[in-house]
Amino acid sequence: MRLFPFSLARKANEWHPNQSLTRWKDVEEILLQRFFPISRYIKAKSKIYMLRQGAEESFCETWERFKRMLRKCPNHGFEDIAQLSIFINDLRSDTKMLLDADADQATRIIEALATTNYQAQHDRQGHQKRGILEFNTANALLAK
Repeated sequence: MRLFPFSLARKANEWHPNQSLTRWKDVEEILLQRFFPISRYIKAKSKIYMLRQGAEESFCETWERFKRMLRKCPNHGFEDIAQLSIFINDLRSDTKMLLDADADQATRIIEALATTNYQAQHDRQGHQKRGILEFNTANALLAK
């Protein structure tokens, strides 16, 4: 706890709490109150709820954007199952059909599809129309 002030950067480095902090939970609460006020929290959480996969947006782009939004709102409070539900509900219907599974299976499918889609985009940049997913046989079986 004594070394904590030395880990701060930018604005946080200039700000030091007046009281002596003895628990990490206290540090977390004070930092969130100071640098992530309730108005910012509400705005970030609303953006997460309102996520939509764009017509030209690939699956992996949507997945990466969703994960970035969660990281930007460190106190979002969504359980894993709620995160999964929000993400799946905001996908286009053609993609959503592939994820009709329980939570663990859906998570594995999402990661596999995002990885495959991300690699395919980089391997075939310029050769594939945006927004069209191509699946190989292994991914099709995994999706089923």
